[in-house]
Amino acid sequence: EASRAVPGVAWQHGRSLTPGGGFRMVTLGKSLAAGLASAIALAVYIALQVGVRLVLLASLTAVVAALRCDVEVLLAGLICWAVGRIPQRYQWSIDRVQLRPSWSDWRGGWSEVVVVGWTWHNAVGFDDEDMLRGTGYLLQIDELEVRLKLSSIWGALREHKSVKVCLLRAHGVRFSTNRNKQGALNLWRNLDLTDDDVNVKCFASQARKFGGLSGGGATVVPLPPIATAATRRVSGFWKTEWGRRPGSEPQSDSSEERDAQLQDAEMRYVEEPIGARTRRPRWGIPLRFDIHQVEVADIQLWVLDLLTLDVHRTSQAMGRDRVRIDLPSLEISRERLEAGDKRRAGAIDGVRGVYLGELVWVLVAELIPPVVMNAPGACSFTAAVATGLAIKDATKMLGAKTVQAAHFIGHNIKEALNLFDLPEPDRRSAPGAALRLKLIRGRQVTRKGRSVNCHAFIELLNSAGSVVDKARSEPQMWTKVPHWGEHFLLGPATSVSDAVRVTLYHRKSRQVVGITSSAREMPERYIGEVTLPLRCVLIQDAVIAEGGEVVGWFELTDDRGLRKGIPCSGEVKLGLQVIGAERLSEASDGGESSDASLL
Repeated sequence: EASRAVPGVAWQHGRSLTPGGGFRMVTLGKSLAAGLASAIALAVYIALQVGVRLVLLASLTAVVAALRCDVEVLLAGLICWAVGRIPQRYQWSIDRVQLRPSWSDWRGGWSEVVVVGWTWHNAVGFDDEDMLRGTGYLLQIDELEVRLKLSSIWGALREHKSVKVCLLRAHGVRFSTNRNKQGALNLWRNLDLTDDDVNVKCFASQARKFGGLSGGGATVVPLPPIATAATRRVSGFWKTEWGRRPGSEPQSDSSEERDAQLQDAEMRYVEEPIGARTRRPRWGIPLRFDIHQVEVADIQLWVLDLLTLDVHRTSQAMGRDRVRIDLPSLEISRERLEAGDKRRAGAIDGVRGVYLGELVWVLVAELIPPVVMNAPGACSFTAAVATGLAIKDATKMLGAKTVQAAHFIGHNIKEALNLFDLPEPDRRSAPGAALRLKLIRGRQVTRKGRSVNCHAFIELLNSAGSVVDKARSEPQMWTKVPHWGEHFLLGPATSVSDAVRVTLYHRKSRQVVGITSSAREMPERYIGEVTLPLRCVLIQDAVIAEGGEVVGWFELTDDRGLRKGIPCSGEVKLGLQVIGAERLSEASDGGESSDASLL
């Protein structure tokens, strides 16, 4: 009877079940219906008799589903944690990552990776509490689907091949550029691009940055050899993939060996040196992606702040819906991705693929025509507002340059007519060392969230906190990004515990031009300062030449508490070099307490 209950199969009676007994099966339509009925009846009977087991089975299924969901969330958190540990410290959040691997060549062997709820947040400390308006991000993607061959990743990592991608699909893309009160743009702050002449990075403790006096000192660390043009030049950093080092003599090989090398070079991996004009933009990811199709749907763009030079109340007061640009969909083929550069199609080494930077620039180029066609009203309004604000910024900048030039001429005339000034002493011949300081420029330097007329007051302090030498820079008018480009020589310095302090002060416009008189350095006009012991400048590293200049961006802090708890904003780019460092004495036993007295 049990044999008759097999769905869709009937056993012919009167036959032996042994191999020699003529066993055979006959498929019958009626037996199919009978088998299904028997199976349903059996399932109902088991459910009534052993319901507890079904409950346990359902619970086990729920646990497995929950574990799978937790794995997806855990994988998303792991990716965000890893991205946050790179030097740029990108702030990412991902809801979950779904991985559907393919272990065979069925349907082409394409695996699927789905990223759900990806948000690239603004950098830490960028957003203003009263200006967020739900815009605390640079990029949001509701769902990103990538179909690729997992086996191609190993070849891309080890043999410079490309990652095979069948489809790159994104749905619900929102790109939002916005500026904070200091005028910084979230796009550039998130990318954290480094100047070519910088060779150190400064980390100011939060306690000192926001006015506390017990947070310790700033930490100055050298950048990696590959970081900037200055570090690569001094350290001699070079990769074999970049070819022959400039200035080096070619090896004297035989003509046959040179011909063989040239033939091999025609179809091998080629990578241009960093900084070369022909270098392909990869944005930190040294992998090529052979993408067959790109599909993007439901795109929203906010680019008004990207087209302006500073933050404006006019643009901030506008509703986001008014300056939003919508685009239903966008499709890019493989041929369009490879157009414009024959290297993308494998003309050099036979490997097809684009780098991440190339992919982004192609997306930008393809976005412009459909945006203009599908949203002409929003584009025209955004362009008109940006043009008006740009004219306003240019007029303001021209007026500031005029006032600065007039002040500079008047200052030089006054110095020339002052016959009682003594000549500047030769600090090179004085006992002790001298400090050469280059005041380059600043960024996001504000007071009460507004532009400033700032000048720098520079002091050389000994270990007891007394002023050894001082200097003053020219003022920079109506700006949040002052550009000085001035050089100073301070001295003499006698100990590595001596420190240099660069303090920024604000003055009213009528005081700068001389309509009214007041002290140049008033505590109520204090913006912020940078205090560095000379031991922070005497760094020995491969990226800094012996006795060479240290260049970096330094955060403005309130070491003396003059702002009464109000946070400082902005950074100053300085170049520092100690001349005659061998004349400096080591710190005494009370060196740490002496350094604390400088705060």
